[in-house]
Amino acid sequence: MTAAKVGVDDATVYVPKLYLDMEEFAERRHLDPDHIKKGIGMLQMAIPDNYEDAATMASDAALELIRRNGLQPSEIGRIYVGTETMEDKSKPVASKVVGMLEQVYGRDTFSHVDGVDHVFACIGGTYALENTLDWIRSGRNRGKAGIVIATDVAKYELNSDGEYTQGAGAVAMLVKEEPRLIEIEESVGSCTKHERDFFKPLDREHPVVDGKYSIAVYLDAMKTAYLGFAKDFVERSRPPLTKDSALSDFADYFTYHLPFPEMATQAAAYYFIHEWRDLARWKDIERETGPLPPRKDYSVNELLSEDYRAFRKKFTSSSAFRNVYASKVYPSTLAGRRIGNTYCASIYIGFLGLTESQAEAGAELTGKRVGFASYGSGCSAKVFSGVYQEGVKEIIKKMNLFTQLDLRKRISFEDYETLHKSRPCEAESVLEPHSEFAINMVGKGKFDYGFRYYDFAS
Repeated sequence: MTAAKVGVDDATVYVPKLYLDMEEFAERRHLDPDHIKKGIGMLQMAIPDNYEDAATMASDAALELIRRNGLQPSEIGRIYVGTETMEDKSKPVASKVVGMLEQVYGRDTFSHVDGVDHVFACIGGTYALENTLDWIRSGRNRGKAGIVIATDVAKYELNSDGEYTQGAGAVAMLVKEEPRLIEIEESVGSCTKHERDFFKPLDREHPVVDGKYSIAVYLDAMKTAYLGFAKDFVERSRPPLTKDSALSDFADYFTYHLPFPEMATQAAAYYFIHEWRDLARWKDIERETGPLPPRKDYSVNELLSEDYRAFRKKFTSSSAFRNVYASKVYPSTLAGRRIGNTYCASIYIGFLGLTESQAEAGAELTGKRVGFASYGSGCSAKVFSGVYQEGVKEIIKKMNLFTQLDLRKRISFEDYETLHKSRPCEAESVLEPHSEFAINMVGKGKFDYGFRYYDFAS
């Protein structure tokens, strides 16, 4: 087993080159723009072009990662993907990534790698990352690095309640010993339950979602995962806790799974209420909010009660919460506000947006701790932490997430609806693919019906 630090050495993001402005979306759907922009937190929605899917985005992110780090295929031992965007019930996106990368590096150059998908709604990428970290810690990687990719297209029915949270994107992470970007600490807390808050029946293209219930399930599962993490972290790291200190005091930033950007406000509020309510600081908070409603059975349904929801809203206006949220949580929502939900990629896009924005603001990141709160409907949650390494200064120089977002093309509402309704290769693309992977054809024959053929458009 390795005694070295293990974590994410570098990471790249691919976001579709098209976006829809949410002001226009609200106008065309006859919705309150303030609710979309402030209540939900959406400013722009990333839209895949007709030649793109979860596999092309994953491959584009992976190719940039490999090129940026001067890697040879022989140095990579596995390519693990977290996704819930699959058109094939058998074949993983990981094998498609291998096939596309070999169009650039040559036949069989990646045939030696392990390649598999992890599927559990929006937490699949975290399971892929955890698995790969353990693979390296065990020594079974034999000196090779792993690439973990989180990729998804969040797509809901037109005119549905979830339509304004849509988005798309992929993150590729280089996982290895002595990482430059962030060491992932070994403490982790997990929760898995059988819930119906969000699921995708095989006979439907779009998910079935119970929005308010899903938020409550998210909060409940995250609490269970946090309690497990807290116990593990205290035993392993032994932070100098006092009577009035909270574990969150030892984290400099937090990044959450974001089905919509303002979910971070609700999740952080629930977390800090739970953590602070037995501390001396709570008296000052209750002077602003009034008393916390008594909890009875600590059930998911209780979280949906009007009393508790009203208190949570008051709590988010308290000075204590606003100060912590502004400094520790809000920066991780900046990219998501301009992209939308990216399912598995969401938490890692949030992390990279946090990293880039804080570096641009002049923050010294080395040694700072980030708390990760990952969630997948259905449901599962994981809480873990990482510490920025000295090499983050080098990595930041090559980050280009916000530049990517600035260079995208705004499309009309009509183009958005056309792309939403069409399948790959059924409609004209808005842009021509350039230096990226693209769906070239979808098979219609006896032995390739539905099979997607990909090319690298150079």
